[in-house]
Amino acid sequence: FAHIPIGLLSQVYEAFCWKWEAQSSEEMSVHYTPRHIAAAIVDEVFDSLPNAHESRVLDASCGASIFLVLAFRRLYRERWAATGKRPGTKEIREILYRQLTGFDISESALRLSALSLYLTAIELDPEPIPPSKLSFRELRKHVLFDHRRPEDPQEGLVIGSLGAHVNGQFAGKYDVVIGNPPWTALKKKHKKLALELNALSRAIVSRKDAELGKNYENPDSVPDLSFIWKATEWCKPDGRIAMALPARTLFKQRSKSVHVRKALFRLLEITGIINCSNLRKTRVWPEMDQPFMLFFARNRRPKPSHTIQFISPHADNRLGSLGEVRIDSESAQPVPVETIIAEPWLLKALAVGTTLDVDVVRKVLKSGGVPLEKYWEEDLKLSSSNGYQIKPKQTQRNAKPLKVLPNLDATDKFRFIVDTRQLEKFDKDTACWPRIHKKDADKLRVYRAPLTLIQASPGLNRGDGRALLSLADVAYNESFYGYSANGHSDSKRLCRYLHLFVHSNLLMHYTLMTSAEIGVERPKFQKQDFDDCPIITFERLTDDQRNEVENLSKRLIAEEVGVFADIDAFFRSEEHTS
Repeated sequence: FAHIPIGLLSQVYEAFCWKWEAQSSEEMSVHYTPRHIAAAIVDEVFDSLPNAHESRVLDASCGASIFLVLAFRRLYRERWAATGKRPGTKEIREILYRQLTGFDISESALRLSALSLYLTAIELDPEPIPPSKLSFRELRKHVLFDHRRPEDPQEGLVIGSLGAHVNGQFAGKYDVVIGNPPWTALKKKHKKLALELNALSRAIVSRKDAELGKNYENPDSVPDLSFIWKATEWCKPDGRIAMALPARTLFKQRSKSVHVRKALFRLLEITGIINCSNLRKTRVWPEMDQPFMLFFARNRRPKPSHTIQFISPHADNRLGSLGEVRIDSESAQPVPVETIIAEPWLLKALAVGTTLDVDVVRKVLKSGGVPLEKYWEEDLKLSSSNGYQIKPKQTQRNAKPLKVLPNLDATDKFRFIVDTRQLEKFDKDTACWPRIHKKDADKLRVYRAPLTLIQASPGLNRGDGRALLSLADVAYNESFYGYSANGHSDSKRLCRYLHLFVHSNLLMHYTLMTSAEIGVERPKFQKQDFDDCPIITFERLTDDQRNEVENLSKRLIAEEVGVFADIDAFFRSEEHTS
């Protein structure tokens, strides 16, 4: 045991799963939890835990049981401290048989889990001899459970322990529920399972709060949320829940995600969140390319005045190369739950910025602007759209109407304005998403000039251009989000106005602080990030300001030195926002 690190069997399990059953491993979200991350969760959840030596622990997606092994060792220490006597064989077996429980739907994982627990019991035993002491009870159906239904296939994804077929023997039995549940969003072929999990989550939320349960829905068919809600039923009242989870739950801004976040913070007393978005793709969690968090909660409703500790460690290249993390005291920010619910963007802003950045966002929201999408499409009745997508391997649709248009299929051809004379015509008969509106009088309305074409992945240097102005009709691909002002009485100046706004630091700051993905998951904005940004309507501008829009636009296109400072001054001026 001096040469076998804890968690080695879990690593072996994951490695061989991905080698032998790659597709199944992806679907079942098989990801080994590094020992130091599992240890951080176990140590934190046991800190000041009442009667810790008697507590019962559940991992509902145990894999090869890194969490249960660490909990086993901690329970051993807690009993030693409580009794003043080192636990012997009998006491160690009592901990194993009575205080630990693991669920999984993988037969191989459960076998390896049993081996991990057996070896841990032997390691902890001060006198593991004679050989007769190496015999154990069967852990299956007593400590480790596979809750597949009789009619379920023996391999692949099933609802398992989350299903209604599991009787109430586990409800309210555990002082601690820990683990790393599956994160991977379910694919279309698992639609039935996704509906089951959604119904399960909604039912639990409804039992806790009928109003929150009414419109509850798991966004994007993710399974991890169902494990959180089910944990509230397995866990005793006031018990502790701690998990490694995807950080997307904190940052998504669509209505479903905001509602889920509201339900979580209303119905669970979340005590702390360590946001590890900055640590993905580091040795802290090798080969983990998704933003993740460590989540800690008490199984009870929070008081209205409840405050959580929100911690966002920043990447440290030296420590990260060693798989370590430094958490400074100033990294922890107390955040009132009511503020999180009232301002859904708040945790994202704190994750990438400071309280000063939060104040800027609040000021923008109070400026009297209108969300761009509402202003453009609802108020002005104009068109906006993602660019066309080709994707030959996906379902193809008729794209022949686009053949009359010049084709903009790259972001590096122009800096600030499109010269359609330099473009070839669109030449494909089909596209995955041609963005052609068959029912409209003008099928190509999203490509009609004048257009502001915002880059989906704008660079750090706005001098290279973050959007293009096109004064002629043009087909644009998915690298752009297009806003057509065709049909507006002052269409060119309206597009120039939006074009300038995209090149202001105000818009970039706002979207960086509130976007669910940029700065967290990928270097790409979603169209919704821009659509949600408040903009002072063009109609509120004075004649002088409209003339200034045209002047600034021409200076930008001419790449005049100093124009960006004047653009920023224009959009932050009191006259502009009054």
